[in-house]
Amino acid sequence: MHRFHAGQRVKSLVFVLLIGLSLGMAACNEAVRPAVVAKVNSRPLLLDQFKQQAAFMGLGNEPSRLTRQLREAVLEALVIRELILDEARSKKFTLNEVDLEKELTRLKGSLDQAVFQDSLASQGLSYDAWREVVADELLAKRTMDLVLTPKVQVGADEIGRYYETHKPEFTQNRQVLIRHAVFPSLDKAKLFLQKIEKGGNMAVLVNDLGGNLPEGLKPTWLEEGRMPEAMDKKVFALKAGRWAGPLTSAYGFHVIEVKEKQPARVLSLAQAAAVIQRKISAAKKQDLAAKWLADLRAKAQVWFDPGFIAKGSTGVSKG
Repeated sequence: MHRFHAGQRVKSLVFVLLIGLSLGMAACNEAVRPAVVAKVNSRPLLLDQFKQQAAFMGLGNEPSRLTRQLREAVLEALVIRELILDEARSKKFTLNEVDLEKELTRLKGSLDQAVFQDSLASQGLSYDAWREVVADELLAKRTMDLVLTPKVQVGADEIGRYYETHKPEFTQNRQVLIRHAVFPSLDKAKLFLQKIEKGGNMAVLVNDLGGNLPEGLKPTWLEEGRMPEAMDKKVFALKAGRWAGPLTSAYGFHVIEVKEKQPARVLSLAQAAAVIQRKISAAKKQDLAAKWLADLRAKAQVWFDPGFIAKGSTGVSKG
C-alpha cells in the first residue's frame, strides 16, 4: 500500500479546496449575473432597464403584469433609444448638466420633492432611476434635433402654397381689449361699477370689495366666442371705453371694460409666414425622424428573449 508523505497530503487538500472554491465562485457569479431581456448589436439590455422604462412610461415595474404587446412596446422603446444614443456616442454629442436640471424642474412642476418622490415610488421608480431615464431621453431628443434639423429646408414657394390653401387658419375673429373683475355678490359688483365709472381706482376697489382680477390689471385681448354666449354678445356690443355688467356666470358676477375693439381680419402672408414655416418644418422633421429611426432599426441586430416576451419572466442570462 502506498503511503503519502505529509507534504503530499497537504498539497492534495489544498488542491481540492481550490477546486471547490472555484466552483462555488462560478456558481455564485452565475446566480448574480443580471438577467438580459434583449440585445442591441450584441449589447445587452437588462431586466432592471426594462423595469425602469416601464415605470417611466407609467406602466409599473412588474413585467409579468403587462400584456405581451406592452412588453414588446417597452422593449422597442428601449431599443430605439439605445440606437439613438449610439449615434450620440459616435458623434460625441453630450448633455449639458444645466439643461438636464432645467428639464427635471419642468417635469416636476410645482410638486414638493417629497411628494414627487412618493409619486415615483408608486410606479416603482426611484428618483435616481427617474433622473437617469430623463437624461437618456433628453440626450436622445437632442441627438435627433442635431441630426435632423439641418436637413429640413422650407422654401418661400412652399410657404406661399400653404397660405393659399389654408387661409381659414389665418382668419382672426373680432377681438376686444378688456379689463375684467369678478365679485362674489351682485351688490358688490354693482357698487364697483358705480364707483369705477366715477373715476375710482380699479385695484383698490376690487381689493376693498373682495373681488379678483382674473387677467390682472393689464388689459387683455379676448377673441369673440371665448366667453359664454350671453356675456360674449353684451361685451362685443359695447363701444370702446364703456363698461358691461354685472354679468352672471358660475364663477360670480363680472364687470368688464372694453378699451379697444378690433374687427375680424385675415392675416397677410407676411404676418403668417413665421407660423407657416414652423408648421411645415415640424411636419418635415417628423417625416424625416420616422424614416431615420426605421433605417436605424432595420440595420440593427436586435434579439428579444422569447420567454420574457411571452410571460414577462426570464432566467439568468448565459451571455
